Amino acid sequence: MEKIRSGLKLIRKYPFQVKGFFMMAYPTETLADIDETIKLSTSLDLDQAFFSVFIPIPGTKEFIQLEKEGKIDVNTCDWDNFYSGKNTNPPFVPDSLTADDLRKASSRAFKAFYFRPAIALRLLRRISNFNEIKIIFRLARSLLFK
Repeated sequence: MEKIRSGLKLIRKYPFQVKGFFMMAYPTETLADIDETIKLSTSLDLDQAFFSVFIPIPGTKEFIQLEKEGKIDVNTCDWDNFYSGKNTNPPFVPDSLTADDLRKASSRAFKAFYFRPAIALRLLRRISNFNEIKIIFRLARSLLFK
C-alpha cells in the first residue's frame, strides 16, 4: 500500500489524470473484503475509479479451478452478455456472497467514490463539451435510481 501511495504522490507532481481500477468478488473474497476495497478507493488521490466484478475467463487457472470445484460451468454462462454489463447473473459468485450482494456492492462502490464533493468538482472542472455533461448526468441518474 505504501508503494501505491508514494507512486500516486509522485504522479501528482505532473498534470496527469490518475485512474484506479478495482476488482471485486475474487473467489475467496467476502463482503468485508469488498468494503475494504471501496474504502481504499476513497482513500487514494484518484481522479476516477472503475470497479469490476471478477469474471473468470475460460482457460485461465482460476476458471479451470472453479470448474473443477463445480462452481462454474462453461455451458451455462451467459456469453452474449458476458462483458456488456447487462449480465444480471455473473458467471461466478463467491460462496460468501450472492449476485444481489455484488450488484449492491458495485453500486455502493461507485457512489462512495463519485459522490464526494472533491471528486464531483474535479469532474465538473474537466468538462469540455455537452456530451460529457450528458454522460455525467446519465451516470448519476443510474446510480441514484437503480
